[in-house]
Amino acid sequence: MKSIYVTALLCFVVSACSNTYTYVKDGNADALQDALVECKTEMARQVGDDATEAMDKCMAAKGYDKKIDKYGL
Repeated sequence: MKSIYVTALLCFVVSACSNTYTYVKDGNADALQDALVECKTEMARQVGDDATEAMDKCMAAKGYDKKIDKYGL
């Protein structure tokens, strides 16, 4: 039973250290949502780092910059 708690705590700590990101561009929120839907469709064909790269390239092609917010303990 202790191992379940240790594993859950470890997962929480690792996820708390992860970075978050958004895509930014002058414009409205509806345009961003439309671009995200289109790019997520392309990204769904990939896995792992290839999926992240495909999403970033697709959003960049639409004129969006990736803004990374770094978090840590």
